[in-house]
Amino acid sequence: MSEFVDEGSILWLRLVTPERMTLEARVQWVQAPTEDGLLGIWPLHVALIDSLVPGYIEYEAEDGIHREWINGGILSVRPGQVIVLTGSAEEFVPTMAGMDAWDAAVQEAARAMGEPTTGTEQITPPAGEVAT
Repeated sequence: MSEFVDEGSILWLRLVTPERMTLEARVQWVQAPTEDGLLGIWPLHVALIDSLVPGYIEYEAEDGIHREWINGGILSVRPGQVIVLTGSAEEFVPTMAGMDAWDAAVQEAARAMGEPTTGTEQITPPAGEVAT
């Protein structure tokens, strides 16, 4: 880019998964979901490293505000750049069909092991142990 940019007014955001860099963009700000809540990052932000939880990374680029799903990860902030390392940048949305298939598989496994399948039975601790 040949245009003049005040480096103190932008951030470079990079979203990296084990497979590839899924995003590289010039942004005005970034908001990331950390274990302590949402963290806002602006140009000239203090350097830090933090843990991320599953959620959306939001950022503002020249063409507007965008959201990218992350499945947790590590956040690295250095002068002028934000790097997000995540295991996956694809949102997992459970479907009823998937949940029903999971429930059926759990019940089938429980039957094969001779265990209760309704989930309402009381589990009795072995003799000599106290139930908590």
